[in-house]
Amino acid sequence: MAIEGLLKVGIAVRSLEKATRLFTDVFGLTPGEGDSYEPHGMRYGVCYMGDVMLELIEPVSLGGPVARFIEKHGEGLQHMTLKVSNIEEVVSQLKAKGIQFVDDTPTEVEASFGRVKFVFVCPQLAHGTLIQLMELL
Repeated sequence: MAIEGLLKVGIAVRSLEKATRLFTDVFGLTPGEGDSYEPHGMRYGVCYMGDVMLELIEPVSLGGPVARFIEKHGEGLQHMTLKVSNIEEVVSQLKAKGIQFVDDTPTEVEASFGRVKFVFVCPQLAHGTLIQLMELL
């Protein structure tokens, strides 16, 4: 399997501006670009810790998954992203091992840090952890 390592950690926040100031001004992380992702009703900003990104995610609509997460759990760790090469092959291998995904096929989008394909593992199968697999294109 071609899992290469931890790519990013997603933190659900109520205020992207406040969270960005905390992680850049107080903790000294390097700020990166941000963007919005309408299908999930969110906007995000990234901060860099070496090769790993901290993705700060703010809901912009009440019905999106980040808004539902904050409503249920409060702010905090929302997901972790594992970097993969050949996401379709990894998904196929994991399905053969009984892993189920939120969506059947990876989604391809232009993120603030480049073009990517991603898919989420059902959190019930990962001890309550939402795991995102992502291929950088």
